[in-house]
Amino acid sequence: MPEPPKPPTPDAATPPPAQSGEMPPLPPENTEKQAPPPALIEKLGNPGAAAAKAIDQSVDEKVGNIRDVQRERRVISNEDGVRVTVEPGGRVIVQSGEQAVIRHDDRSRFDRQDRDYRERRTRDGGREVIVDTRHGGEVRTLYDPNGMMIQRERRDRDGRVHVLFDNRSFGSGPADEPTWQRVVRLPPPPVYDLPRERYRVEMRSAPPRYVEEALTAPPLVKVRPEYTLDQVIYSPDLRERVRSVDLDTITFSSGAWAIERSQVASIEAVARGIEAALRRNPNEVFLVEGYTDAVGSVVDNLSLSDRRAEAVANVLTDHYGIPPEKLVTQGYGESYLKIPTERAERANRRVAVRRITPLLSTNGQP
Repeated sequence: MPEPPKPPTPDAATPPPAQSGEMPPLPPENTEKQAPPPALIEKLGNPGAAAAKAIDQSVDEKVGNIRDVQRERRVISNEDGVRVTVEPGGRVIVQSGEQAVIRHDDRSRFDRQDRDYRERRTRDGGREVIVDTRHGGEVRTLYDPNGMMIQRERRDRDGRVHVLFDNRSFGSGPADEPTWQRVVRLPPPPVYDLPRERYRVEMRSAPPRYVEEALTAPPLVKVRPEYTLDQVIYSPDLRERVRSVDLDTITFSSGAWAIERSQVASIEAVARGIEAALRRNPNEVFLVEGYTDAVGSVVDNLSLSDRRAEAVANVLTDHYGIPPEKLVTQGYGESYLKIPTERAERANRRVAVRRITPLLSTNGQP
């Protein structure tokens, strides 16, 4: 779909990507420059009472394309150079200059397929969301009054509780420790004794066994499972410790996040890899990451990438039966470009999946 040259829109149309073999392997990303500022992450967790109320009101608002999103946005605050924007679907973006971070409310991913969905307010003004599982148990997710996820746990039919992740980084817990940091900085990893196509798997050219291996293998280097979900999401040094699968079999239209029906079958290998991991450990957690190219505004691209990640997670749940509580979605906008260019590039409009269980704190639970 051709786009007018001004103003630039996210993901302007571009020719199909080069065929496999035409691009040389890329070195690991320069994660030091791309980690978001901790101050923005702090603001993201506590955007203010007005923003928290707007997020709650916007959860059920539906939009079909990026122009709908632009029309329905609400700027809640613009103080000290920090701009807080709330979008339909419970998304909030915190921006300072050209740096921005996004988070979202994931209730819509759970309230699907006629699952028994229950929600109640907690004493502190937060929420507790409970969803029944297919095997007679339930999944409970706690949110603070600002809409931040605090903890997710799975309760078996026999009453046993398994913490999937602990995200108490904006209240009691890890944040109270003097060594706690919102963005984790780690030394550069050693050169992996593994071909690049085995730790950054590209679905278009990789055999299915590479996909399953990437989604079940241990971290590339030893990492202690002691981090909050937000630390994993916003710390590229941490994410680089585990393998990833690039869903380059899915191509997104300019400024859109919908997945065409004809492309659903192309991610079956990822669903099978996740299923293989869950057979070994039913408490696995996977991060679904969305990206855009560098065309368009920072805010538009963050929103677009976040919705692309959610769209893939919904396909994995609706078409392949992957439980939604096993998936966490996050948009990174134009950060971490696969092809380093400021021009429109279809290969940069992508979604990736990685297994993050080995990194996550579960309060000492297995």
